Amino acid sequence: MICPNCGKEIPDESKICSFCGGKITSTKKRKYSNLKIILPIVIVVVLLFSSFAVYQVIKTHGDGNNEQEITTPNIQEPPALIPYRKGDKWGYCDSSKKILIQPAYDEVGFFSEGLAKVIVGGKFKVNGALIGKWGYIDEKGNMVIKPVYDGADDFHGSVARVWVHSDKAKYGSRYSLIDKNGNILIEADDIDEFRDGLARVYVNDRFGLVDTNGNLLLKPSYDEISDFSEGFARIRQGAKLGFVDAKGNVVVEPLYDVAADFHEGFVMVRLNGKCGFIDKNGNIVVPLIYGYATFEFSERLAAVWADRKWGYVDTRGNMVIPAIYDQAGDFSGGLANIMVEGKFDAKGALIGKWGYIDEKGNMMIKTIYDEAWYFYKGLAKIKLNDKWGYIDNKGNVIVPAIYDEVEEHLVYGFTHVKLKDKYGLVDAKGNIIAPPIYDGIGYFSEGLAYVVLNGKCGFIDTKGNMVVGAIYESARDFREGLAAVCINGKYGFIDKNGDLVIPAIYDGSFEDIDVPFFNNGLALVRLNGKWGYIDKNGTQYWED
Repeated sequence: MICPNCGKEIPDESKICSFCGGKITSTKKRKYSNLKIILPIVIVVVLLFSSFAVYQVIKTHGDGNNEQEITTPNIQEPPALIPYRKGDKWGYCDSSKKILIQPAYDEVGFFSEGLAKVIVGGKFKVNGALIGKWGYIDEKGNMVIKPVYDGADDFHGSVARVWVHSDKAKYGSRYSLIDKNGNILIEADDIDEFRDGLARVYVNDRFGLVDTNGNLLLKPSYDEISDFSEGFARIRQGAKLGFVDAKGNVVVEPLYDVAADFHEGFVMVRLNGKCGFIDKNGNIVVPLIYGYATFEFSERLAAVWADRKWGYVDTRGNMVIPAIYDQAGDFSGGLANIMVEGKFDAKGALIGKWGYIDEKGNMMIKTIYDEAWYFYKGLAKIKLNDKWGYIDNKGNVIVPAIYDEVEEHLVYGFTHVKLKDKYGLVDAKGNIIAPPIYDGIGYFSEGLAYVVLNGKCGFIDTKGNMVVGAIYESARDFREGLAAVCINGKYGFIDKNGDLVIPAIYDGSFEDIDVPFFNNGLALVRLNGKWGYIDKNGTQYWED
């Protein structure tokens, strides 16, 4: 999605923009939190803060969320049935605008698995929202599932989630899974979106699991179920945690006070104040004797806390690197970041000197850094004298520590850098691709990234060349060979030569996050307060 504060593309479901630091206000209402299950883990992290928090922050922010996308355009043709608006009614046409299904609906979706959701009897509320009843039509326009629902999703795996508002429902709506004949397969207080073919169902304050055929794999009997990791999801019953597999089988009974996610076939658990690791069969492989432990094995080693110091155990529970470090991170590329000379500052934070050891505990890179992140593709972010840079796995300085900010990793060979409130780009060899002269830089998409210079947007290539001049009021990433740009408060589309191929006549703003982009050959745009689709030739699939 796009950050409404700085206009940069950030990972979906972000709460804080990793580029400008601004808060992201979500419009998606959640009735329960998927994170309830890790509250015990959060408590442990608080206890660990003085000795482990810095590393966890590093690890959390280093999982590739900000990967720059350098791709060739994925050229897509519009679907065979294109949503078409005639006045205030919607139907479907082909690419030549020949009407295939007469406009008779107040809103329509795209076809998925041969069916499309449509609204009839729609009315606009005071806040501008359209309310009506959803049903489903087939590709011939036949209403195959009656419009009786207040909300509906597309079909996936032969089922669709639908809901009906009710004052008697626990969360204001009653949810169901239906098949393509409209038969109700499951009813629940809530049904989560499907992920990897499974969805959580919530009935009478208990969670269960259902598959895309509507089969109830796990009866709603648990207080929480987490997302799956390596084929296993955490389950909570009361205050105790265990694990279930993707078939709904309980493989680890809820026994533990704390349980992390599976990684490399093992998971950290905590019981009666002591941590260890179990395997996917629930067997204890690292005895539960440690005060604290890192949340996962990395390269077959895990950091554990013993006698107020950190060391490493292997998957058999052997202490292979003595517990002599004040902080210890995960292994990556044969190296792990560790801290020595740890002392608490005035705010209670543990500070010290960071370096790197190998899997035998040999000091490979001296402990000279104020902060050191784990390696990713041979490079690691380091902090020295309150400035940031990168080193390689031999300890060679690749990007000198001269910047106020750098990104977690150089992904696809580039990183954003910040110096005196200006942004630039540096490559994996330390070469300055774009000097820090810009007010902002986006991420590469289809080989180009937008930049903000003196309040105007343009685009640079991967060599830092300004290929599209900074003349636009705002811009969005390239998708399918085109990018939305703003001219005099209106949006149009340019190609990679900077030619305006679709006139700037459409409404939109980054604040509303409704600036269009192309997907599957179409873009949803707004003109004179009404929505409609255009293709990459600028053809408007509507008539007023």
